[in-house]
Amino acid sequence: MIENINTIFAPVLEKLHQDLEGDRKQAPHPAPHIETFIVNCDQENLNITKRREIEAQQIAESINKLLQEQLPVWDKKKQALRSIEPRDIAVLARTWSPLEIYGQALEQLQIPFIQSNGGNLLETREAKDAIALLRFLANPADALALVAVLRSPFFSLSDRLLYEIRPTDKTQKWWQQLQASQKSECLYAVTILQKLLKERDLQSPSRLLQEADRLTGYTAVITNLPKSQRRLADWRGVLNMVRQLEMGMADVLTVSRRLQRLIPNQSKINRPPLESQNAVTLMTIHSSKGLEWSVVIVPDLTRQQQNSTSSILFDPQLGVATKHEDENGEKQKSALYILLEQQQRQQQEDEAKRLLYVALTRARDRLILTAPKDKGNAFDLLKPILEEKFSIQEIDSTKETYFSQSVTISEPTQIPKIILLNRVRSNSLDLPITALTEYARCPQQFYYHYIAGNIGFTSGKTHYSAEIGSLTHKALEKDFSQAEQLKFFSPNLPNAVREEAINLATKFNQTSIYDSVRQGIWECHLKLKLGHLNFNGYADLVGEDFILDIKTDQERHPEVYRLQLWAYATAAKKQQAHIAYLRHDHLHTFSADDLQVIGQEALTISQAIADQQYSPAPSPSNCQFCQYQEICEASIVSP
Repeated sequence: MIENINTIFAPVLEKLHQDLEGDRKQAPHPAPHIETFIVNCDQENLNITKRREIEAQQIAESINKLLQEQLPVWDKKKQALRSIEPRDIAVLARTWSPLEIYGQALEQLQIPFIQSNGGNLLETREAKDAIALLRFLANPADALALVAVLRSPFFSLSDRLLYEIRPTDKTQKWWQQLQASQKSECLYAVTILQKLLKERDLQSPSRLLQEADRLTGYTAVITNLPKSQRRLADWRGVLNMVRQLEMGMADVLTVSRRLQRLIPNQSKINRPPLESQNAVTLMTIHSSKGLEWSVVIVPDLTRQQQNSTSSILFDPQLGVATKHEDENGEKQKSALYILLEQQQRQQQEDEAKRLLYVALTRARDRLILTAPKDKGNAFDLLKPILEEKFSIQEIDSTKETYFSQSVTISEPTQIPKIILLNRVRSNSLDLPITALTEYARCPQQFYYHYIAGNIGFTSGKTHYSAEIGSLTHKALEKDFSQAEQLKFFSPNLPNAVREEAINLATKFNQTSIYDSVRQGIWECHLKLKLGHLNFNGYADLVGEDFILDIKTDQERHPEVYRLQLWAYATAAKKQQAHIAYLRHDHLHTFSADDLQVIGQEALTISQAIADQQYSPAPSPSNCQFCQYQEICEASIVSP
């Protein structure tokens, strides 16, 4: 394999090429170790979409053949040969957009695959559904948002029904028409939307989305759609994105506006990766750096690169060049513009070579190259050496593809007797680290909050106590020293709240008792896996050998936060955990021995959660939350 890679890149990289050396001298299976497939050009009028479908089908069939023949591959961990498995194969594309069609082709042959990353979270169906719902809750007069929500998996109303209830003149509004309708589907949607509208001033936007999920069974629906694992991961990613935008205190209108600003600015938010499993990996070449597989497929080699059409080009050494229209309206390029344009093309060609090198060197035992056409872009770089040293196989462009085959249903689908409407979770349960503390306080409170989805009741000793705590953390994270600097994060709060937050942050920065715990990484995201439970959270500060949590509480009760601090310390692999009580100039420390004892309690709690033990403990009378049990149960509306 290494010899083949060297043969390919010696003429491509020319003087920059250096031969690679392999640590294994014997191939795990007979040749060929490099295969190339192109869609033949007998049909000149065949459009590129059809060509890519044919290419995708060839990729799926090649993978299926390798799996059926049980191709021997080298197991790096066991240092021995074994039969190939789906996890040994990766499809690496230059951009994420064609990965969708490759997944469809693999799905037709029932080959497991996982699109580990790639793409913009804002462009996913789940993000668009969530944004539409928040837009409606922010402004019920937003007709487009309402219709999008009604058509989405939240309610799945048909286009025919929407046509029947549509406003008949300009004076009528969609929300009014929906409320006036007596159709059962509309009544169901109105009941839930009215409930969410009542709660929009009481709950955060992320909690409203979770409540909508619980009431409508949104995740239950997407679980039964194609690529459900990917969809569920995107939904979780959307919730995390909204939590970041709300910053702990923003209302629905603010978050909705922030989201709507991101979209026209073409902001990109990476989709959350999926956990690896025994499946073919679909990934972009950029994301594959540092990874390797037994078999790598590099498709779509003729895809065109995006060329700049800017009328202004810039180079730090040469300066600025422009392209403009003359008196006759024709485009004219200055000499410098032509030079910079040629320089840009050379840079793009060099980048294409580097990207190809990364992709092809991800393969340990076998490499498959495919292209929907016989010329263009990266394939042009490889074609001379491939034709000279390796055979290029043509894919028959006349054969029918999976994508063009019609699907017939012989019998109408039967509606199941039991319909899944509750919130769905995958193999594991995702929880915030603070959920451990909540379960220790009362398992039934934990159940209502994280399983049933009811946010419950909160209470505090002082006015704006939660806001002061959030702003204090923000001031420390951003190193703010003036109350005015916090105004962006709290435009609707009194200035006295911001001033108190700055005073508390100043105490931390200037009081000598905190000298040993000031250096580290602020707002560090941590993950901890206990069995089937995934805990996530943000530690206030992670130092060299400690974890620090900042508290602005009026009273000191460090034992309440013991599990939270243990989880942070365990996830960060630190031996000590501290709580800084800023109102008391006190630093409480959990030693390594303390954390070890707390760890046993945490493992017991995690097992109890896994066993679904939610009975109130020690008794409802000892838990303020359980006093509201009847209210909580009444607020959980069955669809």
